[in-house]
Amino acid sequence: MRGKAADLIRNLAARSPHRHFKLLALLAGQLAAARQAGSGAAELFGLLSELAAEPTARRFLVARGFHAQLCSALRVEVATIRAREHVVVTDVSQV
Repeated sequence: MRGKAADLIRNLAARSPHRHFKLLALLAGQLAAARQAGSGAAELFGLLSELAAEPTARRFLVARGFHAQLCSALRVEVATIRAREHVVVTDVSQV
């Protein structure tokens, strides 16, 4: 189902530049929810990557502050991974 939704988004985005940017903004707005999406996050990032392939799309994202949002999300994810690693190292050292 997600694959069909992604195909629909691709087809809609290809119809006009205005629609392309609207959909790109919509997907970029889902960044915060991507952490809870699990495997769906990979599809979101793949679709975002495809829609942002053109330089004008990347400039659009920069102008909307997407890179700052992405960096913030990455910082949170790195902190989460480090915390999990610390728990695993502590568990292993107790064995």
